[in-house]
This record gives sequence, C-alpha cells and structure tokens, in this order.
Amino acid sequence: MVKWFDKHFSMNRKELQGVSLMTALVIVLWFLPDLYKMVAPPKEYADFEGRKKEIEAFLASSTTRSQFSEKKSPPIYPKLDSTIYSERNTEKNTSRVRPSDASNRKEWTTKKPVESIFIELNKTDSIELQQLRGIGPVFASRIVRFRDLLGGFYDKSQLLQVYGMDEERYLAIKDFVHADKALVQKININTADYQSLVKHPFVSPKQANVIVQYRIQHGNYTDTADLLKIATLDEEFLRKIAPYLTVNDD
Repeated sequence: MVKWFDKHFSMNRKELQGVSLMTALVIVLWFLPDLYKMVAPPKEYADFEGRKKEIEAFLASSTTRSQFSEKKSPPIYPKLDSTIYSERNTEKNTSRVRPSDASNRKEWTTKKPVESIFIELNKTDSIELQQLRGIGPVFASRIVRFRDLLGGFYDKSQLLQVYGMDEERYLAIKDFVHADKALVQKININTADYQSLVKHPFVSPKQANVIVQYRIQHGNYTDTADLLKIATLDEEFLRKIAPYLTVNDD
C-alpha cells in the first residue's frame, strides 16, 4: 500500500515547491478583499467628503450672489403680492356684480320717487314706469307686457306676479301706483271661443276647452260662478280669473 501511494502521489522537490507556492497564492487571493477593506477608506465615505466640499462651495457662492443682488436692487415680491391681491379683489367684485345687477343697483340708489308721481297701471307706458324707484327699462317692459296679456291689472298687488318682482321692490313703488278695475278688459264666456280663452295667462288649454264644451252642452252661463259646476275647475281658479270674465256684452 505504501509503495502504491509513493508511486502515484510522491513528488520531487520542485513539485513540492510549486504546490506550496500555488497554495500560498490561493490563500492570498482569498483574503485579499478583506485586507483591502482594512487598509483603504470606503468609497462611499470618499464620495461623501467630496460632495460635502462641493455643496459648501456652492452655498458660499450662492450667499455671495444673494448679498450682491440685495445691495444692487430691492426685492419686488411685496409689490407683486399687492398687485395680485388688488387684481383678485377687482375680479371678485366684478364677478359679483353683473352689468344688469349694477344697472338695477344704480336705479335703487339714485332714483327716488317724487311725491307728485302717481301712475295708473292700466294706462301707463314703459317710459313713465321708469320714473319709479327700482324700475328700469327691463322691468318697465315686463310690467306692460304682463298687463296686456292679462287685459289689465285689477289690483296693484298683481305686480308681484311680474317676473323678477320681489316684495322689497314692490313695497318701494306701491304707494305711487294705482289699478283702475274699470279699465280691465273682460272676456265674455258665453261668446268666447277656445282661442280667445287660452290666450289669457290664467287659463290653460284644458281649462279653455272645458269652459267652451260645458257651454255647448248646457247652454249659456248665467254667472261666472257657474264655472264651479265644472268638476275640473276649482275656487282658486275662479278667484284668479273672475275679474277678467263676464256673461254679458257690456
């Protein structure tokens, strides 16, 4: 056995030296990274120190430029801030008051009724109505148009039914207007056809039709209260429309 081992594994002096050298080299290579870390500074640390110096140099130059700029000219930011605030405030006020609203507000604040003004609503025109406080061209036209559709105002409180009229505006003008009931144009429900009735703003197409059909079936009405005999018509309808109806030709 010993002879066999010597035959296959025995080495001469040169071979032993080569194996020893190779073994030493492997050991050195194996521990080389650890040795390098021990003798050389970490890369991250070196990079950090370099970046730190660059940042310090940049901040120093920026401070110098800033000081030079402040000495050369005053800052403009306060002026810009006040300008922006002024523009925003102007835009806000402009958005709140539209042209039409501004016009109406001017009418309220500058136009006051004179004691001698007293307007008959069923005879007036849009020009005369503009003498009233808070009544401009638009409102005056609405009042006249609504009056003509009705056939006249039987009570001045009907002004509250004009589109856009509120109680505050009405209270400001009510003592300077009057509605003469005698001037109201009435519709004879014994002779009026469907088209004549449906033109009135208080009469719907369905109501106009039943008024005519009931008359055809039952004969002429003897009184406007006869309309309550029609099942689809109620007292609320009669209260609103009665001042505009008649059963006679006078």
